[in-house]
Amino acid sequence: MIDDASEPRDLAAMMRAVETLDSLGLARRPKKWNHFGWNDGFDRYEWYPHDQHWKAINKACRLLDRWRHEERPWFLMFHTNLAHDYNLDRPYYRKTERLLGHPLDPRLHNFRDGPEVWNELAGEIPDLSDQIVAKYDSGLRRLDRTLDDVIGRVDLENTVVIVVSDHGEGFDPELGRVHHCGRMHEDLLHVPLLVHTPPSVAGSATVPRRVRHVRSVNDIVPTLSLIHISEPTRRATISRMPSSA
Repeated sequence: MIDDASEPRDLAAMMRAVETLDSLGLARRPKKWNHFGWNDGFDRYEWYPHDQHWKAINKACRLLDRWRHEERPWFLMFHTNLAHDYNLDRPYYRKTERLLGHPLDPRLHNFRDGPEVWNELAGEIPDLSDQIVAKYDSGLRRLDRTLDDVIGRVDLENTVVIVVSDHGEGFDPELGRVHHCGRMHEDLLHVPLLVHTPPSVAGSATVPRRVRHVRSVNDIVPTLSLIHISEPTRRATISRMPSSA
């Protein structure tokens, strides 16, 4: 048993505790993720193993179907690793023949998540970069169709929708910029950020606009907090997402 009063409070100590749990054969990830506090303040928080994409997707679809005509305000944060986990052996990642003109090398059907594959197979697969990128792009295509289904269940006339990535991905082995760990380059920092505000939000653009100013994912929650609906008009207002220093 673990005494709650003696549990570590700083991140480094938490990570050491995680390694101890590993050595005992206990589940690691649920323990680690819960320590980040992502579940704090929500009515319900559910975590799924990274290789079980469809559990989270199906749950999000069921919730959105239930809430589509809900009069009370609701908030849903839906995170998926569908684009992230292209190292796994899944049919939707292996649909690369149209992109490559030939089947994916069997050695790339499943590989360790990390930069090692770029070194281990660099001299054995001539078009290694092209094949890895094609596998990633195949995951993106599946993600596009998935998001189309998920967002299609949302009442866009009355709902704010934000789509963002938490990081990019590297595919430039000549510069040593592969994968997404241990560095802070542009390919990891420059990520998509799409914001839809319904007509009820004052200042909403009637025509989609592309803003080229620097923004940060740290700006999202403060911006959402500026959206409010005033009685009795029930008309919402929103301030522009501020620039990041």
